[in-house]
Amino acid sequence: MAKDKAKFKEKLNDWKILTPKSVVVDKADTESISKVAEKVGFPCVVKSCIDKLYPQKVLDKEGLKTALEEVLALDSRALCEEFIDGIDTTIAVMSDGSKIEACVVNYYSKAMEVKLKGFGAFKQRKLSENGETALKRCVEQVTKLAEFRGLPRFDTMVTQEDKVYILECNSVGVTGVNKRYQAYAEQFLLADGVNYAELLVKTSLNYWKLL
Repeated sequence: MAKDKAKFKEKLNDWKILTPKSVVVDKADTESISKVAEKVGFPCVVKSCIDKLYPQKVLDKEGLKTALEEVLALDSRALCEEFIDGIDTTIAVMSDGSKIEACVVNYYSKAMEVKLKGFGAFKQRKLSENGETALKRCVEQVTKLAEFRGLPRFDTMVTQEDKVYILECNSVGVTGVNKRYQAYAEQFLLADGVNYAELLVKTSLNYWKLL
């Protein structure tokens, strides 16, 4: 569920969890483009359902067609998602089968750090204390509903009104510095003072009743 963005979005909608409107398409034809324009609108974000390509923001039907062609050349489906303007965060949740607890809120924006296509320059802001609390309770709720175990990490967008939109869940937790996640690890994992590798080990040991 956490690996396939489209399946995860279906579950979020079933659970009435706030998430951007979305449409899954498997063609870059006129019918699919019209469907996205009608149900999602512009601007929108085009994603590979299984992370074959970085997401990109598009502003119109012409840009959408190009983005769909790029994604569908690598993936069998594309997720077209409503663009939400807010505060970009990612947050891990410890879940050992008996206890669920959200970790530190990381103000990491992949769009800004990786310079994702179409997003342009923007300034990252921080949440209020109430906003951080709302975010933590929301990702804890989703972790419980999904029965995730381990250290799932959620990408979210939070509006100025502290409305939390769940974007996706990362099934593979980043716990240290490596080439693929070097910028994220150096700027955020090491900066917030949390040892995520230790948390993952402790969560696993608790799950297997070895602690």
